Amino acid sequence: MTETLLHFILQRLDQIECPVFLHRELERFPEDEFRPLRAEGILRETSRTTEIARPKNVPPGGDLIVRQTSKGIFGVADEDDYFDPIPLTEDDVRQYEISLPKLATVIRQANGIEGTGFVNHHGLIPMGEKVLDGFGNLDVFFSIPNLDEDEFIARCRRVDRAIDAAGIVILTPSSIALSPEKRIQMEHLGIFTVAMTTNSRPNAFSLDWNIIAKKAKLHAAHSVDRGSEAPPEAESRGDSINTITDADKIVLERKEIDERVHWFVNGEDKGHVFVRPESISAKITEILYDQIGHGWVPHKTFMNACAWKEDEYFAASGEPGRMQRQLNIIRKNLGVAIEFRKGKGVRFAENIVKSK
Repeated sequence: MTETLLHFILQRLDQIECPVFLHRELERFPEDEFRPLRAEGILRETSRTTEIARPKNVPPGGDLIVRQTSKGIFGVADEDDYFDPIPLTEDDVRQYEISLPKLATVIRQANGIEGTGFVNHHGLIPMGEKVLDGFGNLDVFFSIPNLDEDEFIARCRRVDRAIDAAGIVILTPSSIALSPEKRIQMEHLGIFTVAMTTNSRPNAFSLDWNIIAKKAKLHAAHSVDRGSEAPPEAESRGDSINTITDADKIVLERKEIDERVHWFVNGEDKGHVFVRPESISAKITEILYDQIGHGWVPHKTFMNACAWKEDEYFAASGEPGRMQRQLNIIRKNLGVAIEFRKGKGVRFAENIVKSK
């Protein structure tokens, strides 16, 4: 399936809490996909970026710091790598953010979900109630981000079912890779998930509730059959289970070629993406790569490595901090997922592994 702008945005929303998109990231998509999202208020222009990867229309080099001058906008090198300022355009520094309240409203309208208002309970957003013929009422929630399965399960445990609800469905931007054990826990909680990116209907926000109703009935039947006992792991496996298999793994490899570091993703040479090894993006990538398979890297590690203060590192007033902006650059260059959790740290997604 060809990737759409909406799918691209939803996948990023599943990775970080407050994604921000550079205009240059979005311009490859057709205008007829971009225009409705702006018209609905889902994508809205926000403040200019302060750091960007060097644009493709200029010679290769390191990341740029954006400077507004009386003569226009320019990109300059950070640290001690001086070069003549590079002229930039408004499109080079323009960026967009997602309005979650607007997104929730559009999803409700497209799917006949009865609910109003917007509250984000640490990643869990109540959407309302959906009536399914032949099944009953479903309590509907929206969950973001969802790369950490333990955090997702903890979020599910906080869900309170309405007295008259026959079941609970949690909408997610994209499919969640849960272990069989976590899938069993979901069944005992009476919760199942539906990924927005699996939708192929003409209205990208409108889900197929006939299929969802069948899934709800099957889920309810499994919950009744199992009672209070956890079934063997083998019984939990099936087509509905999305686990990280060998086929799901993404191999990240670091090679030095002609005294320069090249990054390979599943054997594809992404090139010499960070020209200066001492650049901020390069430092962060090296730290994350060394930690693959060993859990989260503490935020303090990056603050020390990049000489950032805490109020620079984290987002302020709803805008992305310096770390979030650097991670967006790395994601764009390598095309892989990176998780950012304020209470835990940063890491490559769990399906990313080093070459053997």
